[in-house]
Amino acid sequence: MQVTSIESGGKRVNMARADSILTIWARATDNVGAKISVNKGWETKSFEMKVDGEKEFTIGETLSSNNETFQIKKIKLRDGGSVDRRGTAVPAKYIRRVFSDSMERIEWLAGKKDGKKRKSRPHSSGPAIQPRGSAQWTLKRKEKD
Repeated sequence: MQVTSIESGGKRVNMARADSILTIWARATDNVGAKISVNKGWETKSFEMKVDGEKEFTIGETLSSNNETFQIKKIKLRDGGSVDRRGTAVPAKYIRRVFSDSMERIEWLAGKKDGKKRKSRPHSSGPAIQPRGSAQWTLKRKEKD
């Protein structure tokens, strides 16, 4: 169990004496639903994975679920922070959402970094923008009265 909030004196507080506590709000952490978003580039799919609360998710780890293979790139924490340093592990009970890239996207991005460039159009020898009509420009100034 994880205490999420304490009510004392009709309001929520960070801490209170045991005899003044009216309500303790808690959540079970033995089995939790880890929300996972998988980015494919053109679409993002979300699903929930039921796991033990102590299971650790690691940045850079490759997982499979729902016939998809994905790599974790960022973890949003329940306390509002986030983790994106490669190799950092977080227990599932502290996770709000796991952000990941599909292996299909990772392979595509790896191909882009290997120096493969799009074919470009041949450049013309002239300027990119050509004026219509007369190519001469004049500066007109407003006369003062």
